[in-house]
Order: sequence, then structure tokens, then C-alpha cells
Amino acid sequence: MIGRSVQGLSQDEGRGAAGDMHQTVVPMSLAVFQSLVSNSSRCGTTNVQLCVEELDYAYSQGLLSYDAYVWGLQRGYYPYIDRSNNIAAVCNCWGAWPSSGDIVRR
Repeated sequence: MIGRSVQGLSQDEGRGAAGDMHQTVVPMSLAVFQSLVSNSSRCGTTNVQLCVEELDYAYSQGLLSYDAYVWGLQRGYYPYIDRSNNIAAVCNCWGAWPSSGDIVRR
């Protein structure tokens, strides 16, 4: 499960009440984000807005570190997020990306 972890929690923090679905999210580092760059069949959009929305969503959910978020914005990479809210792949926006830095807004 990429992008989520309970490592580093104290014994009590890792446990919830019966049926508690709370999970602690650990943002993915830039190094891990870069290592997941893929030519996966899941990748394939040329829609820059969708790429940015996926980056924004991943960052807002705590799935990406700020450095990974900015790197993705600057270079045209976005996370493919599965239905369990895990980053399953990192995809390139297929050459549709504006020149470096044009899209960064934070």
C-alpha cells in the first residue's frame, strides 16, 4: 500500500475502537514519488486539468509531500490514485504539459 503507513505510531495510536476505520496517512516523499514513474496501462491522459486535479487531490489528502507535489507540477507528472485512495502509479501527462513552472501556483 503506497502512500499510507502506520509505521512509527505508538502502540495506542495504531489502535482504534472496534470498527474504527481511521488510518494515519504518511505523505509520499519526492524520492518515492519519482521511483514510481511508470508506463502503466493506467496512465494515458493528455488532459492537463485532470493531471493538476489529481496532484491537488493527492496533496490535499496528505498522500504527497509538498516537494513531490511541486515536482509533479513542474514536470508534468501526476499520481494515479486507486479506489482505496492509494497511489498506484505515477504517470506523465504525455507531453501536454506547459513549460516548466507555468503551472505552479503555490
